[in-house]
Amino acid sequence: MSKKKQQVIKYAVFKIEPGFAGVCSTKKGISLLVLPREEKEEVMAIIQKHAADYAKASSAELEDDPGHFADLKKDLAGYFNGKPADLEYTIDLSGYTPFQSAVFTAARGIPYGETRSYRWIARKIGNPRGARAAGQALKVNLLPLLVPCHRVIEEGGKIGGFSLGIRWKERLLQLEGVLLT
Repeated sequence: MSKKKQQVIKYAVFKIEPGFAGVCSTKKGISLLVLPREEKEEVMAIIQKHAADYAKASSAELEDDPGHFADLKKDLAGYFNGKPADLEYTIDLSGYTPFQSAVFTAARGIPYGETRSYRWIARKIGNPRGARAAGQALKVNLLPLLVPCHRVIEEGGKIGGFSLGIRWKERLLQLEGVLLT
């Protein structure tokens, strides 16, 4: 019987305005970013679920390491105070399909304060009829802000969906100075 290799998932939960945020990373990069919530316990539950899901592929052990994420914490605090932040961190896309990874890579190319359509994403990855599929891929994004799915809107200018709800998407776009129609 083969034994699964033990994988360490570093994590941190930290307080920034407007609440508690969380992050996990593997040796490949950041694998989860939890946008601020009111309760620290809610963030920790999301992190534990992520580790359990990850452990299905390889044995995983959580390691609390806030110092590992000091730069990200600083950048997120600035972001939520309306300051443009460089969120070009290395991310771990191992758990996503090649299509989802391509969509995420295209979304990462959308500059701060700008938006693109789902159709733009589809065209960018060479699948011009795949706008709906691009939206479905973004729906499972566990790396909001790092993969800025909030910057992807419907072609006619409507806001489209967001896993945490439209209010969150509107708030993130407003923080970036995007005028909504």
